Amino acid sequence: MAAWLHASALDRVSPVLWTLLALHLVVATLFVVRRSGVRAARWQLLVACVPALATGGVAWKLAPPPAAWPTWAAAAFLAGAALAIVALATLGRSFAVLPAVRDVVSRGPYRVVRHPAYAGELVMAVACVAAAGDLVWAAWFLPLTCAVVVLRIAAEERHLRTSPVYCAYAERVPHRLLPLVW
Repeated sequence: MAAWLHASALDRVSPVLWTLLALHLVVATLFVVRRSGVRAARWQLLVACVPALATGGVAWKLAPPPAAWPTWAAAAFLAGAALAIVALATLGRSFAVLPAVRDVVSRGPYRVVRHPAYAGELVMAVACVAAAGDLVWAAWFLPLTCAVVVLRIAAEERHLRTSPVYCAYAERVPHRLLPLVW
């Protein structure tokens, strides 16, 4: 939301910025309506998740102003944000920023992969890097971003697998992030 408030007039008409604002509004709404976790995570798991939370902000900060993005990078950002918004909205009251065992959601994009919101966020990060057009930044930032998201998923799933309901869901939906791959 801060990005929109500090944007220039030209950037404020950018679909990229409006999509980011929509994503923030969905997250804010879910914070208000979410359920408490049945079993909260230990502090080690929370620490393992923090780097993945930061990568989106870093990608946005290093990207050029939205009005300067190539059309294809903006389209990729919108597609990733749309996936993240649909995934988060599908979670509804089971939404959490940090891991906790809550009700398992197996509808919408969660029928295809177990972490579609992270997939959307990764597409958004790739779009930010692509918009910048800096190959040096891409060479170190994209592998780092993928690594911290994979580490977050692994840590999160270790915690979630304490729930028999989640274990059954993981059997039905074998792929975590990318259908037919992982």
